[in-house]
Amino acid sequence: MTFRFKSIPIAGVVVATSVLMAACSSHGGESAPPSVGVEATSSVPATPDIPGLLPTADELTALYNTALDYDVPLSDRVNLIQGVDDADPRLAQKFVQEGMTVEFHLVVDRGDGSLLAFGNPVLQGQAQPEGSPIPFVAEDGAWKIARSWACSQAGC
Repeated sequence: MTFRFKSIPIAGVVVATSVLMAACSSHGGESAPPSVGVEATSSVPATPDIPGLLPTADELTALYNTALDYDVPLSDRVNLIQGVDDADPRLAQKFVQEGMTVEFHLVVDRGDGSLLAFGNPVLQGQAQPEGSPIPFVAEDGAWKIARSWACSQAGC
């Protein structure tokens, strides 16, 4: 018996990754920076590092898009990526993407203090095919973009 596997549409993953790896540039838009709020919908066991409530897809969308937004002060963006702080903000500086946002639609708790968020990148207002899930981790009582993933996208 022979099995045939259909290939996974790689083009969508390549497009999303390419867009996220684009070079940083200054942003001239006049839109106000989005606010990042964390409102809970379900519970996870609370520990000192893991927040007691899981964020919604909309909350992770706001967090991620704030990290991408050049108009948001760097001092605010450093708090959104794991292991980044004011003393070494380089990753937060490189992570900015002009004209890029992501709209998450599903959040999966991995049960180990990390989440996977699934969604679609939006480039210059045009929805793109869904890319790979984006990992978030609990750090200092807040959900943050996983450093390893952010580095892979920013080229550090």
